[in-house]
Amino acid sequence: MESWQRELKERVTNLDELERHLCLEDEERAWFDSEEERRLPFALTRHYLSLMGDDPASPLRRQAIPRKEEFHFLSYESADPLCEQEYSPLPRLIHRYEDRALFLASDRCALYCRHCFRRHFTGGAGQGDREVKNRKDRRSLFEAAQDAACYLEKRPEIRELLLSGGDPLMLPDGTLFRLIDLFRKHRPDLILRIGTRMPAVLPSRITPVLARELGRRAPLFVVCQFNHPDEVSPPAVEALARLADSGIPILNQSVLLRGVNDDRETLKVLSGALLAARVIPYYLFQGDLAAGTSHLRAPILKGVSIMRSLRQCMSGLATPVYAVDLPGGGGKVSIPLDPVPRVEEREALLPGPDNRLWPYPVED
Repeated sequence: MESWQRELKERVTNLDELERHLCLEDEERAWFDSEEERRLPFALTRHYLSLMGDDPASPLRRQAIPRKEEFHFLSYESADPLCEQEYSPLPRLIHRYEDRALFLASDRCALYCRHCFRRHFTGGAGQGDREVKNRKDRRSLFEAAQDAACYLEKRPEIRELLLSGGDPLMLPDGTLFRLIDLFRKHRPDLILRIGTRMPAVLPSRITPVLARELGRRAPLFVVCQFNHPDEVSPPAVEALARLADSGIPILNQSVLLRGVNDDRETLKVLSGALLAARVIPYYLFQGDLAAGTSHLRAPILKGVSIMRSLRQCMSGLATPVYAVDLPGGGGKVSIPLDPVPRVEEREALLPGPDNRLWPYPVED
């Protein structure tokens, strides 16, 4: 068993164990005590725990420790805020845009971020922490992958495939490489992207073997998620270096989160740390309208104000695109900064790819 697999087994996954490390606030303990349906499991890596400290206001703690506010659902929130199920022609495959598709390679994560938007799938859709660990599970995964590969083979207009989840790097090396090779067998020209949080939450997963074998499967990009400078730890920088040294381009997608990174200085420091680690700050996403995440969503107009300020003090290379996945399945769009989005009846009106205005709630 590799060290990263041992670390997975040693994750903190229950209240008793967590309280041996942290003094919990009432709002945090209430999530564990509640009998309400839990839509997203709890799991915390020892690495991320070591970065958090015991401060209840820690930006990393807000991302990792559940709170009772997750049971507070707003009328415009949804377990599937991007309406991905409507764009799923086959199991595990999402095809929303003409030139790219997404394959859900795993429903598991090393750490379950409390702002997760894919709650309808991640962590077994609230049914527990599952894994591809036996023949039946592997057969189910590869049957879905085979069907998806045939779908892609018939549609040459699809140039990119995103492997997502959950986290694709929860798969063992052999399963992951076999999955990639299956898609490449049917579409040798396919550009692959792997979306992962592992460099931030379990950097030991980025082994020399993983980096080398992914580098051999170019064209392939790794898209990671760092939301705060404290996540760019020395082990994370080493993990990113292994990927970069293998010739893999690395991009970062951050999420704008209340009490985590919703200020100019934090985002400025984060971008600098990422560039120094050879990672391009690619997107800053407005929080999706996922059920139970309103306490973590920063107001969209605050995001606009922060981004307008960042443009004045950072280079274009360091400045991510501020974007949102429009509610109701409208697709991904950049949020206009000049002029500021028009607001009517507590809704910001954002131009969509279909040239009509889509509403996004203006929250306090």
